[in-house]
Parts: sequence; C-alpha cells; structure tokens
Amino acid sequence: MLNNLQTKNGIHMTCFECDLAFGAVIAGIKTESTNVATGLREMVCGDILPAAYADGCADFLTLYLPTVVGMTAAEINPNAVCEKFHMCDQTKSNAVRRLPASQKAAVACESCK
Repeated sequence: MLNNLQTKNGIHMTCFECDLAFGAVIAGIKTESTNVATGLREMVCGDILPAAYADGCADFLTLYLPTVVGMTAAEINPNAVCEKFHMCDQTKSNAVRRLPASQKAAVACESCK
C-alpha cells in the first residue's frame, strides 16, 4: 500500500522520502566525517577489541578512519540504498533522480503536511 502513495505530481512518496532521508544522512556523514570516525574509533577500540589492543587500534583508526568514512560516504548513492530496501524500483528511482532541485524542495514540503 505504501508503495502506491503519490504526490499531486505523481512522485511515489516512499521512494522520494527514502531518497530524501538517506541523502540527508549521507550529507551529514560527509559534513561530520571526523566526528563519525571518532565515534567509530571509540566504539571499536574501547568496546569491541580487548584492552591490550586499544592504543594501537586508536593510533591506526585515528590516522585512516576519517579518510575511509569520507570516501565511503562519497560513494553511497541514496537511490541505490532505497532500491536495496525495496522502497524504489528503477522507474521510481529514475523519476526521483530527474526532479529538478526546486521541484524536490516543493515535493519535500508537501510530504511534511
């Protein structure tokens, strides 16, 4: 049923909202890649690995993890994520991708009402 919800313009809302949400998450990760990397480093080195490895782990991840997080976020495509979650099919993804930014903003505001 949710896959059939559409805006007045015929845009499938589940696909559009998924794309909008994951786009915002990815933009946040790109903007905050250092903070994301710090949180991941603290979790891995402090909570997952044995204490004997904590210093080496922290050194290694401090050096490389911000770059890895940034590069990974740069490669993630919101449309592909939404397709994997079965929120979009190729046709719906293409329709969302073709929307100009001004129309995306208008549809986003419409979806919040």
